[in-house]
Amino acid sequence: MRFLGMKNERSVFPDAKTIWLFKEKLREAELMPKIFYWFNKYLKKKNLVDKICFKGYRNKPLKEKYKKLNTKIARIRGRIEHVFGDMKSFSDKMIRTIGMERAKFQIGFINLVFNFRRFAFYQS
Repeated sequence: MRFLGMKNERSVFPDAKTIWLFKEKLREAELMPKIFYWFNKYLKKKNLVDKICFKGYRNKPLKEKYKKLNTKIARIRGRIEHVFGDMKSFSDKMIRTIGMERAKFQIGFINLVFNFRRFAFYQS
């Protein structure tokens, strides 16, 4: 498996707190703008478009065209997030297993339960 382009033989990856601390170190070193520049350049090279909503600021509201773009982005995002929110409602916040195979099984089981619930919903 890979994390940040580094191969990891043990299949052990950093937890959320470690990633948060890494992000803070990047911010302290003022590397975030440079990283986002290269990341956006990579996305453009792969013909991928970022779908981040625009934000208005105090005493400077969003222009109408940005509001329309936000509506379009939010409509798609909402449909996707509802699926994950529903799946999260009947599972724990984190997958707590030892080993990747058990984690994959648990995620697959959650997906199966979600699909059964959707099937039952559409049958009624």
